[in-house]
Amino acid sequence: MITHQEGVCTTEFQQRYARGRHINNFFQTNGVNLNDDWARFFKRHRFLVGLSLDGDSITHDRYRRSRAGKGTFNEVMAGLACLKRHHVDFNTLTVVNADNVDRPKEIYHFLRRAGSRYMQFIPLVERRASEPDASGLTLVTPDFKGDCRVAPWSVPALAYGRFLNAIFDHWAQHDIGAIFVMNFEQTLAKLVGQPGICVQSETSIIPYNERTSQGVVFRYREGGKKMADFPAEWLRGDNPRDKYDGVLPDQYQKEKADEQVFASFEKTEALIHQMLQQPAR
Repeated sequence: MITHQEGVCTTEFQQRYARGRHINNFFQTNGVNLNDDWARFFKRHRFLVGLSLDGDSITHDRYRRSRAGKGTFNEVMAGLACLKRHHVDFNTLTVVNADNVDRPKEIYHFLRRAGSRYMQFIPLVERRASEPDASGLTLVTPDFKGDCRVAPWSVPALAYGRFLNAIFDHWAQHDIGAIFVMNFEQTLAKLVGQPGICVQSETSIIPYNERTSQGVVFRYREGGKKMADFPAEWLRGDNPRDKYDGVLPDQYQKEKADEQVFASFEKTEALIHQMLQQPAR
């Protein structure tokens, strides 16, 4: 399972060294440069494409602009049309900010009309330092310890909760099983005892690369503790295993976790119906 950003594709490398192993590819993009050539490539290699789309032109163009300051909504929708024309699997990633947080239903219905059947709504929270750095920038990294304030475009916590609640109320009544909303499905999976995404887990697993005498070894850490290594033989294409079984602990194998999440759907649906039947407080 490999996730790519714009301009980073390794299909030739995969074909050379996969040796029968099944590889899933994911590509996250802002959609501005998508065209028919890219769409054909994604379809041919069975990519799942994540498309950043913050709603209709009003909400999307508020912050997603080109270097010239122009909105990118039309370019993104043209790119989406290419994906649909070539039957490329895609999902949408919507950043919730201080401006679009007041339009939850409008955004949800727009994404649904656009053809999105898998949605993610992530909160925009950024901080600005009181003084610019040597490059003249004020946005800071999460580990910044100096004087700073939350940026005005960040989404307030309570407003973000209301945004999700409004979408959930409609989704639970009308779209369970038809639309997959990551925020809800993962939360409900955790409630029925299934694994969820790292941000909803007590600890998370972070992949990283480390150079050793045998070359680069891909490793995983959980809470600062090394959990497992990918043997160096993998880098030479000599791994005898067809899958990751036995390399990462079972509870951390993403494929198995996904199977468990989908297997728990009936429990999740029953939980939602139970919640809906409870009187409002």
